[in-house]
Amino acid sequence: MTETTATASGTDTTAITVVRLDIEGNAIRAQWSPGPSGSLLEPLQAAVGGDVDVVRLHPEMEMWVHDEGLYRCELNPVASAVAAGMGFSRQLYCGPVVFTGGADEDGNTLGLSEELAEVLLELVERLKANPVRMAAITIRGEAFMAAYR
Repeated sequence: MTETTATASGTDTTAITVVRLDIEGNAIRAQWSPGPSGSLLEPLQAAVGGDVDVVRLHPEMEMWVHDEGLYRCELNPVASAVAAGMGFSRQLYCGPVVFTGGADEDGNTLGLSEELAEVLLELVERLKANPVRMAAITIRGEAFMAAYR
């Protein structure tokens, strides 16, 4: 669900629902509005700590990652597990990530539906509660990343 908010200039911008996931597996649902340029690029870059890249996990869910995360950031085992569950098991993801909805026909980023955001938050909690799986991803990730760093 999106909600419309007014900016100081009086023009309308659309706030979208996102879920930010840090490397410790802490997930926070938030409402984001476009930055000064009118896009979500600035908030996305701030959230991941640099240039962004997008992984389209599903037509209704994208995961935004640091473009050079594999080289510069710590492993994010929970984000890697979420992506693996969506069929992206060959890649590990590093640094904080942001989940959004898909894109509209013009390529604009959409928000997560409230239902999908809730499912994602519950999934993150279940993954964090499985230390054996998180340890396995971390061990695999350390060996994989050692080849690139």
